[in-house]
Amino acid sequence: MIIDVHSHLYDDNPPKRNFQFPGEPPGRVSASVFARHALAQPVDLMILSANPEWINTRAGLARANNRVAEIVRKHPRRFAGLCQVTPHFLKESLAEMDRHVARGNLLGLGELCQYVNKYETTDKRMYPLIERAIDLDVPILEHSSVKDQSDGVARLARTFPNARFILAHMGGMFNWPQGLEMARRRDNVWVDTSGYVMLCPGAMETALRKLGPSRILFGVDFPLIKAAPLVAALDSLALKSADRDRIAWKNGADLFKLRVRP
Repeated sequence: MIIDVHSHLYDDNPPKRNFQFPGEPPGRVSASVFARHALAQPVDLMILSANPEWINTRAGLARANNRVAEIVRKHPRRFAGLCQVTPHFLKESLAEMDRHVARGNLLGLGELCQYVNKYETTDKRMYPLIERAIDLDVPILEHSSVKDQSDGVARLARTFPNARFILAHMGGMFNWPQGLEMARRRDNVWVDTSGYVMLCPGAMETALRKLGPSRILFGVDFPLIKAAPLVAALDSLALKSADRDRIAWKNGADLFKLRVRP
């Protein structure tokens, strides 16, 4: 079994972006077309968050989470979802958490993309959202691709020791050593393998040495990245079967409280 804890719902097939839905013309794609391509990935369950570009208005924030919740409703065995929030619309974001997370439609917060939505990782306006996530006992997926961002997650993890943070991309393709060292020091931080970091020489071996298999989560970052090379990279590691299962799906199932069986 494979649970992908980090992918995204997109509705466009851009000619100049770093991903394409094969065989589709450039332009908008429907939810059913997205689902067809996502369901073809070699993962059993994909945890989606909305394109963060959608949440830069109040109306966009609500629509984004509705769209994720709808695709989860249509394919409950293959998709789960996260709730997007932003400090720019705190009242509305708290309402989104009550509407979706508290009711079990979505399983946590994320991916929080501060570089897209133009705020600092440690913006104190985020504190009520983190506190609400603690109350709801759900994880928070934080984007991190540079040192300032992973340092910001470290400060949040110290400030909120009862929160559970997922450091996306292990901290980044060029920042993963620092990201992993930060996560080693904070037992309320997990890392995911999404993006190309899993293919960086030494990254997974270092993650296993510093964190062990219990705090590494398999992630893809679909549709920007395809799942097959990352699954192959996981299977190429010299892992005990139990450790491979922990990374591939059990850690994700435990963290998000998913009732799944291989």
